Amino acid sequence: MKTKTGLIFVFIMFIVLGCSKDDQVLSFCSDVEGMSKDIVAAVDGNSDKSAGVDAALKILNEKGPAIKNSYTEMQDIRGFQVSEETVAKMTETVTSSVTNVMKLKLTLVTATMKDEALSKKVDELMDGYQGLFM
Repeated sequence: MKTKTGLIFVFIMFIVLGCSKDDQVLSFCSDVEGMSKDIVAAVDGNSDKSAGVDAALKILNEKGPAIKNSYTEMQDIRGFQVSEETVAKMTETVTSSVTNVMKLKLTLVTATMKDEALSKKVDELMDGYQGLFM
C-alpha cells in the first residue's frame, strides 16, 4: 500500500512539474518588455517624430506577430501550471510595458495636433500594440 501511494505521489509530482509553464511565460515577458523598450526608444530617440513612429511601426510589425502568437498560446495555460511569482511578474511586465508605450501618445500630443499624418501613424501604432493583447 505504501509503495502504491508513493508511486502515485511521484507520478503526480512528475505531471505537475512537467506541466510548468513558467519558462514560457517568462520568455513572453522578456519579449514584450524588449519590444516595448525598443518602440519607446525609436520614438524618443528620434528628433523627427514621424520617422521615429515609422521606426516603431517597423519594430511592431517585425516582432508583434510572434508576441501575439505567444500571447494566444498562453491563453491555454492554467493557474496550476505557473507559479504565483511568475503570474505577478507577467502582470507587472505587461502593465509596465503597455503603460510606457501608451505614454508615447501623450508625449506626441502637441506634434499630432499639428500633423494629421503623424496622428494617423501614432493611432496605428497604438491600435497595433493594443491588438497584441486582445
